[in-house]
Amino acid sequence: MRKFNAALAVIAVTFWLVSVGCERTNQHDSSHPTSTNSLADAKGDTPVRYLCTYCGAWREADPVKLIVSLSEGAKPGSADERAIADAKKTEGPFMIRHLEKCGLKGGMVVAVYPDDPKWKKLDKNKQEK
Repeated sequence: MRKFNAALAVIAVTFWLVSVGCERTNQHDSSHPTSTNSLADAKGDTPVRYLCTYCGAWREADPVKLIVSLSEGAKPGSADERAIADAKKTEGPFMIRHLEKCGLKGGMVVAVYPDDPKWKKLDKNKQEK
């Protein structure tokens, strides 16, 4: 049941990040296209810091990698399959750890963008790689 709750929370956070990211993309004039034909080439324009609201731990990442980590159906042995596997290794552990441990105590993982005043105030000692 805990893994189901953690998975559900990851999905909710992902949809929230996508909606916020879409809003932010519309606010900025991007000089390069954001679409791609391959998950291996997918990269976001704006970094995000995932912040656990319970313990204060945070991690800076590319939000597109979180979405890639939830992708399925890539051709075996393809660059997309490798990109998905890599994204799961880099994005999954932080989310799972904090949603399982801190989520049970009322915490959640939120996105902090560079234009948010919290961005500069995050405790460097609580940064996870």
